[in-house]
Amino acid sequence: MTDLTNQYTPRTMVDAMRQIARPTTFLYEKLGLMSSAKIKRHNTKYIELDKVFGNQLVAGYVNRHGPAHVVGKLGYSNVIHVSPYLKEKYVFTSEDTEVRDPGMTIYDGIANIDAAVMNALNVLRDRFIRIDELQIAQALQTGKITVSGDGVSFEIDFGQDAGHLITLSGTARWTESTSDKLTQIGTWCSLIEDKGAPTPTWMIGEKSAIQNLISDTNVKAFLDNRAIEIGSIRPQYLSAQRATYVGTLTYIGYSLDLYTYQGLYETTDGSTVTTNRYMTTSNVILGSDNADVRKHYCKIENLKAKDLGFRADMFPLMVEMEDGSAAYVQLESAPMVGLHQPNAFVCVTTTSAS
Repeated sequence: MTDLTNQYTPRTMVDAMRQIARPTTFLYEKLGLMSSAKIKRHNTKYIELDKVFGNQLVAGYVNRHGPAHVVGKLGYSNVIHVSPYLKEKYVFTSEDTEVRDPGMTIYDGIANIDAAVMNALNVLRDRFIRIDELQIAQALQTGKITVSGDGVSFEIDFGQDAGHLITLSGTARWTESTSDKLTQIGTWCSLIEDKGAPTPTWMIGEKSAIQNLISDTNVKAFLDNRAIEIGSIRPQYLSAQRATYVGTLTYIGYSLDLYTYQGLYETTDGSTVTTNRYMTTSNVILGSDNADVRKHYCKIENLKAKDLGFRADMFPLMVEMEDGSAAYVQLESAPMVGLHQPNAFVCVTTTSAS
């Protein structure tokens, strides 16, 4: 049927139908990386991380009149990382300043370069926020961050012990009725605690993994979800993050808040867009809010940032073409999540090939 509506037909402009999803930051916020106390800014592109390791030996008794017992020094190793770098630009022309924004009437499309710049910055900022979440997701599930893009390909390895990345197989898999999930979780919590890291307080899992967990009859007997009823968990906030609080699992030696997380992001090779989830299928992560995780921002590689001492979380820049035909907004950042206690976390692939 032909649409007979034209600009002379009376009509009302309502607010836009918005189908652009905001980035989720559940993992990023769970570890407190929004706090200024956990953000470190540097004016170099290199970060040197000292990894201190030792033991849990008790003090040794000696004869009170004898010599003091010599205590061995704690060991340490250092690793130098080059920070990842982000630099993206959003190009617009004078026509983009005249096109109305969604929800405006057709007569409101006046030239507004400020609106065009703000729109460009919002698009770029959302992309950078997703990189932040992807970094922490990779670090928690692999002990590493993979940096791959135009002209770059390297890994940032935080030196997590291999035993903290676990893959269940055979009858131990969570799809099997023979798996003793309560005991397994206790073993993983002890693995963290025995390394001197903070006692785990939560488990975050991909939806199918948590479903397999709470479907277990033995687990159900120790699962409590009253935290929602007393208001200590805010379902509205979690739903905006595509996360769900499932309950608190308390058993001998541990008490963990259980969450599912279904946040997603997209990648493109220029022609095909691929949808990915931050949580790998069947994975669960155990950790604590008190683990030492920090957010580092390294040197901005732009001479126009010299007044900032090359230190900034994000550096915006607008450049106009000399002939005035176009302009672009550019955003730069050198973000890197740092696991300063890599052994404070355990990631388990709960279902694998038999």
